[in-house]
Amino acid sequence: MIDQLRSKWSGKSFQTYMLPTKKAVQAARRSQTKVFPHFKIQNQQEKFNVYSHLLSGILAAIGLIILLIEATPGEGYFLTIWVYGFSLMFVFFASSFWHMHKKSEDEFSRWTLVDEISIFVAIAGAFTPIAVFYLEGTLREITIGFQWGSALVGILMKLKYTMIKRWKTAIIYLTMGWGGAIPIQFAFGQMDPLTIVLLFGCGIFSSIGAVLFATRKPKHFHEIFHVLVTFALLFHYISVISFISH
Repeated sequence: MIDQLRSKWSGKSFQTYMLPTKKAVQAARRSQTKVFPHFKIQNQQEKFNVYSHLLSGILAAIGLIILLIEATPGEGYFLTIWVYGFSLMFVFFASSFWHMHKKSEDEFSRWTLVDEISIFVAIAGAFTPIAVFYLEGTLREITIGFQWGSALVGILMKLKYTMIKRWKTAIIYLTMGWGGAIPIQFAFGQMDPLTIVLLFGCGIFSSIGAVLFATRKPKHFHEIFHVLVTFALLFHYISVISFISH
């Protein structure tokens, strides 16, 4: 009887109830991380860049919902808000996703391309509500056409010449930004002083960010760039929601 019990518990049935070893647990954890391989930070030094714009993207999604709730039915308003909200989410999430996969500052990948393309969309998207809300007729059409036309040219350029120098890309960013500001000045008479200050601050922060993007200086320029872009788009968002709320 005793021999039978020993034989039973020393067999496979006993082994199946053995506690897993430390190596087995670690292997299981590694296999679990492969379920979402695209959401793993490749370089731990990129944590700030990943999480800062990931959080900004989530806030942009919430901000879009708030704008849609606050908006009153009007000509092109809801479509304009959707375009604007999408451009915000796109630029933040694309940036976060790129930094999640980024291993070094000099690395270029498809995620780098998506990130730089998203900036063209963000600039054009930012000018869209301002043009729709404050400009009329031909001036509105020229502003929107210039922005999205420039964005399309920039995107096609990046797709064809993927390794183009950063400073050349930055020039297009700045041209879109300050070129679009020229017709916007005709709407200053319709804006309250706070909106003008916010838009001016958005332009200044964005321009400084573009210079840092092009020169890659000083040290930790990319983290500073992220902060500047976040504040620039925050200022812009406040100017948009202040119009929608009144």
